[in-house]
Amino acid sequence: MKIAVIYDSAYPWFNGGIERRRYLIIKKLLENNNEVHYFTMFRKGMPSIEFEYEKIKFHCIGNANSEHKMYFNNRRNIVWPLKFSILLLFKIFKYRFDFIDADAMPYLHLIPLAIYSKITKTKLIISWAEIWDKKYWINYAGYFIGSAGYFIEKLCSKITKYHIINSTKTQQEFIKIFNPKNKKIITFPCAISFNEINNALKYKNKKENIFLSIGRLIPEKRTDLAIKIIKNIKTVNIKLLVIGVGPEKQNLIKLTKDLKLTNKVRFISKLERKELISKLKSSKALLMMSEREGLSLITLEALALKIPVIISNKTKIPKEVAELCIKTNENNIKNLIEQIIKNNKNIHKTIIKNSKIAIDKFSDKNTIEIYKKLIDF
Repeated sequence: MKIAVIYDSAYPWFNGGIERRRYLIIKKLLENNNEVHYFTMFRKGMPSIEFEYEKIKFHCIGNANSEHKMYFNNRRNIVWPLKFSILLLFKIFKYRFDFIDADAMPYLHLIPLAIYSKITKTKLIISWAEIWDKKYWINYAGYFIGSAGYFIEKLCSKITKYHIINSTKTQQEFIKIFNPKNKKIITFPCAISFNEINNALKYKNKKENIFLSIGRLIPEKRTDLAIKIIKNIKTVNIKLLVIGVGPEKQNLIKLTKDLKLTNKVRFISKLERKELISKLKSSKALLMMSEREGLSLITLEALALKIPVIISNKTKIPKEVAELCIKTNENNIKNLIEQIIKNNKNIHKTIIKNSKIAIDKFSDKNTIEIYKKLIDF
């Protein structure tokens, strides 16, 4: 089959959770002689506007903003998705596909895709990573822009009957907020590469007194809390490695200096895939403090690699993921970290058990079956 995938950024040139998840799905769709075309924006490191990479045919539409221009006043710059949406309409009509799979965010691109789908009678699938209600939209972008954003999001929930949703939490919100009628909705929590994790588990890494905080550096991720927690750990010489980019980076660096933690907290913008897996395996635990999370691929990768993931009772994460993590009151995280440092046997047993669950439940091995259930694939 000939398949189109649509998202404004692509792995490995942008290493976000949605991009990584999309990459895993595409690699599985390429099996059985399927042909996949990826429509995205051009980023630094890509060889050209039109190229093939790992059998994926890429079509770049305009230049993506640089990292520091992605956000304006701590929210996504609307110029980027608007440009992508307009240019996409002209680009995609040159091709014909059996079906299209487009990620929901940033929404505007779904409107030209709906036009294309209607005219060419191509099945349109929308993949949802998270759902924002009207209150969240207004808090995020102000009343007028937020209300418009919510209206467009709700409109996009109705322009096709085919939807893939990444967690039961997101599915419940989708049904509650949008009240869909006559829709085909499937939950598909693909998050980790079955082969990559199994290969990584064959090798041992020397453990270091390092805790990790990984993700986009935006206020909702609450990386500042991870930094403050590390300050209170005085029993051993532990360090926190913050991996990610985003508009909060300079504020977090300033916080580190103000707390006199420059010798304990280190910032890295990006690691190559093998380095990231190695760093995860050698760490003591991942600190996941986010208050906005649709699924959290990095959490599931850590769990699959037998790395404890600490979440607080305020961390917003799907139930099926949260139950595999070590959840505690925020005031108790310090004590929990100290138990992990001492190699608590009960924690170790739990992590071994949860690693098997994560690999079985959240790997990419079920991709083809999911699409067969959703459409005549």
